[in-house]
Amino acid sequence: MVLEAVNYIRTEGGDVVLRNLFGEEKRIHGEIREVSLVKSRVVVEER
Repeated sequence: MVLEAVNYIRTEGGDVVLRNLFGEEKRIHGEIREVSLVKSRVVVEER
């Protein structure tokens, strides 16, 4: 797990940017592979 309580996701120049409810932000060089709203899960594959 990279970040908990994520409420915002965007892609930016080959990166996936995640931000949580507390304003903490993580940037991962990769692409989104899977999104499951039922499981509250986003899978990002790093490059």
